[in-house]
Amino acid sequence: MKKPCNLIKAKNLVQVKPELSNVKIKFIWEYFIFTSIHYKNFTNFFKNEEHYINSMSNLYKKIVPWVEGLTFEEMEKENKHCHIIEKDKNPSQYSLIKKILEEYFKIYPKLEIKNLFDDEEQSFYQIASQSGVRLIGKRVGNKFLLFFIDCYHLIYPDENFTEDYKNYKHTIEYKENITILKLDDFCFEQEECLECEVLEKITK
Repeated sequence: MKKPCNLIKAKNLVQVKPELSNVKIKFIWEYFIFTSIHYKNFTNFFKNEEHYINSMSNLYKKIVPWVEGLTFEEMEKENKHCHIIEKDKNPSQYSLIKKILEEYFKIYPKLEIKNLFDDEEQSFYQIASQSGVRLIGKRVGNKFLLFFIDCYHLIYPDENFTEDYKNYKHTIEYKENITILKLDDFCFEQEECLECEVLEKITK
């Protein structure tokens, strides 16, 4: 097991200069909100712990390596559901994502990204995995900053998606004053973190 990282206080969104379009995507975990939320018709709760572990394991072992093996241009050509979500062109989806994040920050103020809505672009980015899970975040240069997971295709609702998710209640809980496993070159930089035993199941 790798050495646990130190806990880090609340953070601001890092501004990174745009990089060349032919550079492979760098997946940034620092802003990932790993707990679940209900907001109106949106939810990303899980059926049970096994469902959660399988989903996170798929994210870490399959989706991220696929993403980091491509440029944004290559990814968008390979999967048309990977795209920018702009305030002007996609107002409903942009507004929903913004409100979900605001709800997260209201419930979990330590997770707030203080200058998230200050940028001029006013956009988010969606990555659609082969498993159907959508990753919601922001593109900054060749970096993808993951914010949260849309497990059930609810940012862009799809009537063909029939999983009975409405009664799901499981999520990972926060625990104070612990350190957690470092995954490769990043830490989950939260003051309240994932349970170590759950992380071990995800990464084994």
